[in-house]
Amino acid sequence: FFALYRVAANHLKSCFPGIKVGGYGGCGFYAIDSEGGIESTPFRKSFVTWFEDFLKFVTDPKTKAPLDFYSWHLYVKETPERIARHAAYVRRMLDAAGLAKTENIFDEWNRIGKSWTAYDEMKSEVGAACVAEAFCLMQRSSIDKAMYYDALPTRVYCGILNFGDKKESRTTTYHAFRYWNGLYRLGTAVESAADAPHLDVAAAKGANGGKAVLLVNDTPEPRTVELALKGADGAKFSLYLLDDDHDGFAGAPCDPSKPLALAPYMTALLTTEPMPLTASRAPVRKAFAGQDDSK
Repeated sequence: FFALYRVAANHLKSCFPGIKVGGYGGCGFYAIDSEGGIESTPFRKSFVTWFEDFLKFVTDPKTKAPLDFYSWHLYVKETPERIARHAAYVRRMLDAAGLAKTENIFDEWNRIGKSWTAYDEMKSEVGAACVAEAFCLMQRSSIDKAMYYDALPTRVYCGILNFGDKKESRTTTYHAFRYWNGLYRLGTAVESAADAPHLDVAAAKGANGGKAVLLVNDTPEPRTVELALKGADGAKFSLYLLDDDHDGFAGAPCDPSKPLALAPYMTALLTTEPMPLTASRAPVRKAFAGQDDSK
């Protein structure tokens, strides 16, 4: 595989200097913080060996090859704090190999458990809280891009859409993505921090003075949160709540100086901006991209 990568990557770069070449979809680095069981098997430990040997191979003058990005996977059993640890490991190894400009791409992730009920939890408030907390962690990490797996309704790994005869196709987890979009639309991340385990936060501001704060209680226990917001004096916030009983469409005026009650596995969005009901849809093509004769 290493030889194949070297030949293909160098040839592609010589033909198309402007493209990015990389890989290889590493299947996780469980051995660096193993939780025992299957994670401690020689097979799982080999994932680390492959990665470290690959970096040595592509940086050795005798076998040198371009690596514009390195991609890897991770499935978390419960809360997503491992994502930050593994992201830091990847960045540390790339930098140590002299690949400081190589992108850190987390191209397959989700929450997975020990039984088939985990696939139902992916779609529930449990999955939504995990996704929202993962967004907060990744925002502060060295990850350059991240790809949730997945959005194909017929797959058990699809956490954001229901399949079949259900009236509502969007799951609770889908709305966690919509909440994050509320921050993304503002455009600029601001400093934020939480002082309790699995209580996470992210915040954003916009050029027009808009402000938003995302809060996540990724635990089975209710929590009361006290906020300390700087630079938000006089701002009028609306509160949107997300769990299996709240789809987050109905906002209510909120005073951020007062304690906020978060139910188990609840995600909350405080924003001064109108929350879009859904992301805008792109026009549907009648032909594949590049084959549209009408343009």
